[in-house]
Amino acid sequence: MFDEAYPVKNLTGATYNPRQIDDVALAELCESIEVLGMVKPVIITVGGTIVVGHQRTKALQKIGKDTSPVFVLGAITTHDEVMFNQLHNGTDLDTGREKCRVAAAAEEVEGYAYAPTESVSADFRAPGAGVRSEITKLLGRYGNWGGCVADFHGRVISGSTYAMACRAIGMPVRVYYVPATKAKVVADYFGRAYGEFSYEHLPKIPSLQTFAQPFRLRNSKTPNKSRSYEDWLIPNLGPQQRHLDFGCGQGDYIRYLQQNNYNS
Repeated sequence: MFDEAYPVKNLTGATYNPRQIDDVALAELCESIEVLGMVKPVIITVGGTIVVGHQRTKALQKIGKDTSPVFVLGAITTHDEVMFNQLHNGTDLDTGREKCRVAAAAEEVEGYAYAPTESVSADFRAPGAGVRSEITKLLGRYGNWGGCVADFHGRVISGSTYAMACRAIGMPVRVYYVPATKAKVVADYFGRAYGEFSYEHLPKIPSLQTFAQPFRLRNSKTPNKSRSYEDWLIPNLGPQQRHLDFGCGQGDYIRYLQQNNYNS
């Protein structure tokens, strides 16, 4: 559900959010919101917990804004929360080769409107097909959570990846229209980095490498299985989730999971 005027006071940051921002970048983000407005919605859960948009919310609070456009998600998996964090930022990483356009603004009024999916034109051979595919999956599961910025003539300035994903799934495109005179300003603000990923504030649980891989002594008659995998990890895996085993040795447990219908 899209809400163009959600109370900022009801937004709560997620404790796991890995993105941090320094004072200089925060000041620039505040400036961009004051100049452009909130041209992309914050993504939240039903209770108001932020999934995407922590830094923009900090900026809204700093400049004293009372409301923000948000998209409210329904039930969401932990895996998809991670995907949103990674891919929502990817919607702004246009390569410049998309040449994306949407329908021209019906009225030359700055703000949100919807463009028909059939109005989207772009070079679908441009780099980023993998990102567009994952964004399409999230759109299909959670609804129209994204947004792009275009001038009144329909030239997409930021968010081509989202608009192209909407075309692929047959979904109307949420567009924040601005006058052509603001196009360069939009491109400049969206080309900046507002914060960086940091995991220093998250708890780290060490594990012994000798417990992480099975059958290290393949010719031994003594069982040598992974206690981490069999006692903790496998019982907590969801069959519908996607799993990546980084440093899986010879892949014994990956094969075991695949044989038992896990998406690994």
